Amino acid sequence: MGLFGKSKKKDISNEWNGKDNTSDNLRLEETIKYYDEEISKNPVSKNPDNVRFWYYKAKALFDLEKYDEAIKCYDEVIRIYPEDTNVWYKKAIAFENLGNDIESKKCFDKAKELEKDNNPDVSDEWYNKGVALDEMGDSKSAIKCYDKALEINPNYDKVWHHKGIALHNLGKFKDAIKCYDKALEINPNYDKVWHHKGVALGTLGKYVEAKECFGKAKKLNHKD
Repeated sequence: MGLFGKSKKKDISNEWNGKDNTSDNLRLEETIKYYDEEISKNPVSKNPDNVRFWYYKAKALFDLEKYDEAIKCYDEVIRIYPEDTNVWYKKAIAFENLGNDIESKKCFDKAKELEKDNNPDVSDEWYNKGVALDEMGDSKSAIKCYDKALEINPNYDKVWHHKGIALHNLGKFKDAIKCYDKALEINPNYDKVWHHKGVALGTLGKYVEAKECFGKAKKLNHKD
């Protein structure tokens, strides 16, 4: 899968929501300058993990709708981790937003090919595409992908979890909780789901229930 895929258990994605307003754009421009400095100080040649700065920069550029520049950054990531399906999906979406259907299809096809090589379960294709879309701020499209994955594998706890996150991002907290509950039916020891359920409950003003969820998440997270 690569550095950013599921197999590495490493997540360097940030929480920018891609809102298009002046203050966010200024913040993102400053963020890009910061990552340029980090890229200069921490070359990939010294440590392959430094490619994460290219990944972060790509996300900021994408949020600014500078898709051509974002694609160049994704290429730097792919140069180090060519089998990372999530980055291929993100690159595909960038090309799609540029209206370059040919290159977008090539990237989507490459991601799907890598998925099949690593895991024959087609539901993973929809899951990873959904994650990529949600990280790009398109939660509605992400949910459609998660639904496709659940049609294939209705007991995929991670998909229920991420569908809940996407619904939460859309302000649909009650629906998000339903998804978290479904994920917990499948995997009651899923600490991240307990945490996110607590966040949703807290947002709804259900602080006692939220506290219980946070407690369960903390307990599970500290298990040996």
